[in-house]
Amino acid sequence: MGRRSLAIAAVVNDLSGNCLVRSYPILKVLERAHRIEVIGIAGREGVFGPFRDELTYRPFVPGRSRVSQAKALVDVAAAIDADVVYAFK
Repeated sequence: MGRRSLAIAAVVNDLSGNCLVRSYPILKVLERAHRIEVIGIAGREGVFGPFRDELTYRPFVPGRSRVSQAKALVDVAAAIDADVVYAFK
């Protein structure tokens, strides 16, 4: 019986920096057998440069207001469409 490839949503709280660096090795291993989409908040500079082309990302860039930041978090949650959610802090 073959194993089914899963759609995995990896939620990373900051796609612009160190949080992505720590998540990357785990995601690359998961990517060997599954479809990975990395979802999270990014700063105005976008996804951290050295990893920008390594995975499939869905970044949300909030404005400066608290309302905009709260809306970005709601948007992140609404964007999750996967079999498995893997959350990183």
